[in-house]
Amino acid sequence: MSLKQECIDMIKLIIEPLQDVDMKYYQLETDTYVDICRKTGEDITYSSCDECENYNKNCPYNLRNIKVDISFYDYATDCMRSYVFGNNAVECEGICTIKNRKQLMTEMFSLKKELETYKDWYAEFGENYKQYLDYAKQFAQEMKEKYLFFGMIQTDILPIIFHTEHCYDNGKTNYSTMGNLQIAEKQNVINVFCCMRNEEEETKRTIRHEVLHYMLYISGLKYADDTAIFHYLCGEYNANAYKEMGDTEQQLYDQLINGVEMLKDACNRNKELDYDLNYICMLLAVCTDEDNSTYDVLYKRGNEILQLFDLKKKAS
Repeated sequence: MSLKQECIDMIKLIIEPLQDVDMKYYQLETDTYVDICRKTGEDITYSSCDECENYNKNCPYNLRNIKVDISFYDYATDCMRSYVFGNNAVECEGICTIKNRKQLMTEMFSLKKELETYKDWYAEFGENYKQYLDYAKQFAQEMKEKYLFFGMIQTDILPIIFHTEHCYDNGKTNYSTMGNLQIAEKQNVINVFCCMRNEEEETKRTIRHEVLHYMLYISGLKYADDTAIFHYLCGEYNANAYKEMGDTEQQLYDQLINGVEMLKDACNRNKELDYDLNYICMLLAVCTDEDNSTYDVLYKRGNEILQLFDLKKKAS
């Protein structure tokens, strides 16, 4: 038996007795790729580097996308390991190189000790995990049923990971980030941090915040924290939009708030007006770009409604 197969079998023997019978809180992949920060040596495959000083710039360090024989990640303890095997394996910071069985056994004893230290967490984590996952799916389904532009999104399977610890970025703990949406070619991931430490409502607020990011992004709409549509939806569902909008988005937001109120009044006076359709059109007018052909007709109608209500407000 190869060292690689022995490692796979041992990890399963260690981790599976700790798991819930209905759900597994770990990911075990073979022959896959991981992302290693050249600056810190940190494996950021399942995290984000958006707090790094070089984020969104031409990072001088870049990422090393490295193929590994085994990638293991345990959600309950935020324990992550990547392994390569053999005498010719390229050694890299952030990846464990195993060249013989003695090294393998030493590593497996270390992993077992680390995981079993947290074994009492698993039962509680399992209950919280199910509760929060069900809540995320329920919230996503409610959004899908209310807003037609979310209609194509699968809400029964969400790429969401609940972490027990704080976000870890750029080689240090980030205490301010409660969640994020990691967009990558391999897999888009919704991360929710400190799900065992924070109050239940705080965690649910983070879930709503990140699920809204995800659904807007998947729908091809504006999804950033500083956009009018995100601030509006966060206001509707107490999801805590915290980044200030620029002048253009602030103007769109103000027009939308005014438009929604005036549409309600108009529909109360004229029962034949279709509130739902006009409401969706106004939302699309602020969350799509003018050249977005997918919602071209609805965008134009929504923009006309907003402009009309804006003129009425200024005239009053």
